[in-house]
Amino acid sequence: IEVMSSIAEEERLKNHQRQAEGIEAARAKGVKLGRPTLTKDDIPLSFYKNLDLYNNGVLLEEDYEGVIEHNSKFFYRRRPAYKSYKKKR
Repeated sequence: IEVMSSIAEEERLKNHQRQAEGIEAARAKGVKLGRPTLTKDDIPLSFYKNLDLYNNGVLLEEDYEGVIEHNSKFFYRRRPAYKSYKKKR
């Protein structure tokens, strides 16, 4: 069992090293890693139009999700982008 665990650990370390080399090579080529940044153009206009109604209590969360035709994850992830969008106006 000890032999198997040492082989597995060695393999894991090799995989980690290969992954690090690949990431380093990609960065050297100028590849941007990770989730793309969110811009105001990525968010539908219905989100902006109805968020003020939600903030003022006219729309409930469930109603708001139906209006923008997206789920709550979409809603909660994009609220910070909306706040920065309002500041830029």
